[in-house]
Amino acid sequence: MTDGVYLRGSMVLWGSSIGSATFTNTGLLDLGGTLGAGLTNAWGGQVQLSTNATINFIGTPAQLRFAASSDVSWTAGALLAIINWNNSGNARIFFGSNASALTGPQLARIRFVNPGGFAPGSYSAQLLSTGELVPVPRPTLQTARSGSALVVTWSGNYQLLSASNVFGPYQPVLGAASPYTNDMRAYRQRFFKLQSTP
Repeated sequence: MTDGVYLRGSMVLWGSSIGSATFTNTGLLDLGGTLGAGLTNAWGGQVQLSTNATINFIGTPAQLRFAASSDVSWTAGALLAIINWNNSGNARIFFGSNASALTGPQLARIRFVNPGGFAPGSYSAQLLSTGELVPVPRPTLQTARSGSALVVTWSGNYQLLSASNVFGPYQPVLGAASPYTNDMRAYRQRFFKLQSTP
């Protein structure tokens, strides 16, 4: 039990072989460094992201609960990486108890790195209506031919990029919204991808 944590370096929350271990922080967690999570009963309090930080799920089952932190300032440019998370339900992280426990700019600073159950890579974060923090699945581009045109569709708030070479450089397609119709007669070949909108 503690009433505030200033973390630079690393802290490991791990179970005990002689009974059930718990961690409760009733104050502010000033996060920077690495927090290793291996407990099913860990309460971290409100989070202030002051510098780059990592939450590492070091054992399962593991569950971290943080208080709603939407009213706490986070340092511009600081990123929070979540590693060893998996979608089996054995590694869970919560902020508050609803989807408004973090602001949009705060969520933009969180990345899930190589989450289990997803293709390798870095994924943005979203809060579910329960306050659970999960990775955002990557969008899927779908294409269909319509005469000499290619119709490209996607879901979500993404910007369509295009290039004449698969390796790029990719440029935004101005005014493109799903579904986007591209007249292929003007191009020998065209490649498309999506990126998150700023």
